[in-house]
Amino acid sequence: MIRRFMHKLGISRDRIQFIMTIASMPDGSEDDRKAVMKFLHDLTSAPENHKFCYLRGDQKDITGLSEHDIASDKFMSCNTEKLESPDSQLEELNNFWSGTTGSNAPFITLESACEWMYGNIAHYRPFNALILSGRTSGSCRTCTGQ
Repeated sequence: MIRRFMHKLGISRDRIQFIMTIASMPDGSEDDRKAVMKFLHDLTSAPENHKFCYLRGDQKDITGLSEHDIASDKFMSCNTEKLESPDSQLEELNNFWSGTTGSNAPFITLESACEWMYGNIAHYRPFNALILSGRTSGSCRTCTGQ
């Protein structure tokens, strides 16, 4: 399908970059890793000598971190369209986080907002529950670069 897509666009494989994520990537043996690599090569039409970076990491235990609530009206009044537009993301994040217990809002830059959320979002009950419910039973390990 991807080959047909590239053909339709009139571009070669070397002009496309793929970022693939697999939540349940098998990793129990070398055969598992080879099967994943074969799947990725087949899916992306990559030449056999192309090396994919096989990233793995450890899940941080966030159980028990949820110490703050967020009022439901914060979620109800959040304008998700503004969150999707680079021109209004910072404004909408400041609207959401301002007045929320434990928040550093208003943020001066989008980068500072993202950094703060990365380090703190698991401390808020709704987000903590969402993260925990989205996790699978398997865990990832360290980056190998292969």
